Amino acid sequence: MKRFSESTLASQYAGVHCSDAFACFGDVDGEVEVHTQVLRIASPVFDAMFSSGMMEVSTKRIRIEVASKTDFVSFYHCLLPGASSAQHVTPENVDGILELSNYYQVQFLKDACIRVLSRCPASIPRLLQAKKLALQDLYDKFLKEIMETRDKHDLSILKPHADILLDCVEAASETRRQNLAELKPYVEHMYAHVGRSPVGTSYDGVAALDMHGALGQLINLL
Repeated sequence: MKRFSESTLASQYAGVHCSDAFACFGDVDGEVEVHTQVLRIASPVFDAMFSSGMMEVSTKRIRIEVASKTDFVSFYHCLLPGASSAQHVTPENVDGILELSNYYQVQFLKDACIRVLSRCPASIPRLLQAKKLALQDLYDKFLKEIMETRDKHDLSILKPHADILLDCVEAASETRRQNLAELKPYVEHMYAHVGRSPVGTSYDGVAALDMHGALGQLINLL
């Protein structure tokens, strides 16, 4: 029995003989041949479109306005039988595929994009993207990483986004709290050491008794 690889199966379905509609991108970018069943099986949005009697049904032309032709080709290739989203979604094309999979509600492909983004370094554009698409886990991850390395990022880009700036302030405060908490064992050790000092001992002119009391207050704050 003849066996086909993933790439071979995908290429079979990408051929002209398996297409019955066109995805359109304007006069400059032209069209891409697609199969409506591939789109309908993967996306409830496309399924509703071709079940509703909309103009796309009669013309067999689907206007794509949320992404470029290049992005759509990458997106469509991931939908073909035998294609592997894990293989075809990369840091280079993930943004366009994510935009399309979110808009057309292709959850398995959106999940694949999220997995790729979770391995990408944090950046302000990535943070804005996660916020826009309500990807809370990614948003929290990128926010934390950015605030830990904020000297490497241009936070002025966030001026129009008051809600994100507030999150940045909170994340920075949390980072400071965590950094201070890491010092607590050392302060406790110093507190115990000073507490064992003989009566009358001083440290650089500060009485051991006073220092012991101050260190105790600091521990409570930490």
